[in-house]
Amino acid sequence: MSLCRSTWVSKTDLATYLRCPYAFYLLDRGLVAPEDAVTELQVRLIDQGVEFQAAVEARAAPHHIEEGDLPKVFAQESIRLFGLPLFKNPKLQICGRPDAIDTAQGALIPVEVKSHKAVQRSDELELAFYWMLLDPYRTKNVSPVGRLILRRDGVGEPVDIEIRPNRFEQVHGLLRDIREARVRGVLPRICGCTVCSGAMRGEIDRATAAKKDLTRLWGIGRFFARHLEEIGINSYEGLLAVDSAHVVKNLRKQGCFASPKQVDSWKHHAASYSTSAPVVFGDPILLGDRFIALDLEYVPGGLLWLVGVCLVEPGGCDYLALWADTPTQEKSNLERLAEIVTANPSFPVITWNGNLADMPQLRKAARRLELEQTLEIVELRHLDLLLRTRRTMRFPIPQMGLDDVATYFAIQRVSRIRNGLEALSLYQEYRHSQDENRRNTLKANLIEYNRDDLEALVGIAQRIPGLRTGQGAS
Repeated sequence: MSLCRSTWVSKTDLATYLRCPYAFYLLDRGLVAPEDAVTELQVRLIDQGVEFQAAVEARAAPHHIEEGDLPKVFAQESIRLFGLPLFKNPKLQICGRPDAIDTAQGALIPVEVKSHKAVQRSDELELAFYWMLLDPYRTKNVSPVGRLILRRDGVGEPVDIEIRPNRFEQVHGLLRDIREARVRGVLPRICGCTVCSGAMRGEIDRATAAKKDLTRLWGIGRFFARHLEEIGINSYEGLLAVDSAHVVKNLRKQGCFASPKQVDSWKHHAASYSTSAPVVFGDPILLGDRFIALDLEYVPGGLLWLVGVCLVEPGGCDYLALWADTPTQEKSNLERLAEIVTANPSFPVITWNGNLADMPQLRKAARRLELEQTLEIVELRHLDLLLRTRRTMRFPIPQMGLDDVATYFAIQRVSRIRNGLEALSLYQEYRHSQDENRRNTLKANLIEYNRDDLEALVGIAQRIPGLRTGQGAS
């Protein structure tokens, strides 16, 4: 689509830029291949989205039209049109192809089919983009509105979305930013997107370290970094030299709100870089030498297919991998987990980011399997070590993922599986494979990956308390 490669902006450009401006710039310039911008799991999810959209279209008995027939068809009463041609708005220099349009006697309401179930900010921005795109074709004035068809309980559920003025303002701002990015480029910054955390991770780490970039601080993304730079703070060292109250006051003048405590936490992290050592600022993490480490592998909202447990005592560690292929096995594994926790009443159950990951999935499984009372003991004894660490200390590293902190403490990993998304993708392959040898290999690799995560969690837990006595990384 050469039309959309210069000053023209497509909806795909908008969506890519929203995810990560730097990744957009690299893709737009051809410096990164499109296949490097998605994981295998993301490809699978995209394919599922395409299948869902095809099913929605099939049920709707879609109309397909040629560009020359648009004026006549758009004037009709109320038809939902799929299979649309490329639309162009020469005044705004935008182009794109909505999933569908409800003609509504010329009102031209854009329709987007999404395989997720909750309305997202990006959905509203895309609908605003399409509303603007269709302006030259619209013959009936109505209040801006768009329609989403969301995947809920496996079927498409229509949701009407009022497109508010601030969404149009945001789209206009994004169009300016995209065009400027094409001319001036985009600075690399710390980011968790597939490109920045994958193929470009080493280069981005070096570039941001060299300029002492603000996004190396926990809690500062592109949004806060831009506003901090606008008030004259251009590096994390520059932040250290400014009073926190002064930072808060000047940010608020720009409509950007941060609390003094939040700014202080940024400065603690900056101090960690300046000293190349951990900075401890909160209450002690009260974790003894006896605890239970827990790491779950699961299909989100579905089967908990691996319960990884490590019982840690002064004499050593006892690892246990509980695998489930069926809900019956899953229930047995969770009952075994509850037995282990009950049998060690003084041991806390620790996870890394469990409040947002493992524990919600455990609660869903407990309700589904009628184990709520049985598993209550796990929840009562749970301690999210990442949450506690975030509240009490900073390390001279930009991110606080399990792998990042484990690497800082020189905890070696064996598994070649890079992350939970890849593990889930391999598990799906395990589920669908008919080759018994392949299934056994995948299962062994996934258990090894879970064991790696447990060893990292245990290693971090054993090292963090030592910071209280002045011990750093080993």
